[in-house]
Amino acid sequence: IITFGDREWQMMKLRFSGLADRPYIVCASPHKSDLIRSWQHGTMFKLSLDGGESIEVRQLTLVDDKAVAFNGLPDQVQGYCIDRRHIVQPGDVPDRVPIVSTFDDIQKIIEEDS
Repeated sequence: IITFGDREWQMMKLRFSGLADRPYIVCASPHKSDLIRSWQHGTMFKLSLDGGESIEVRQLTLVDDKAVAFNGLPDQVQGYCIDRRHIVQPGDVPDRVPIVSTFDDIQKIIEEDS
């Protein structure tokens, strides 16, 4: 999980959502694709998580409601833009990033592509 904003607020969101036990990073910039590109090493992504843990993965998925998060998203990363109020935050979302309304929509797309 990559979350952007005030650290205390983001930690509270993680706790209340039940996701605080998942690997997470509270980042200092809304430009999450920049961070993702910095992790890319060939076909792998090497992430340094909050708390000092590191993990290496082949596949990443970015789900966000702000178009700026997708600027420069590596081709190897799947993105989904959540349109929670039928108004995507300012900016352009790459054509290959579906704009969806719910997480269920994402699940349907994944199942159709499988």
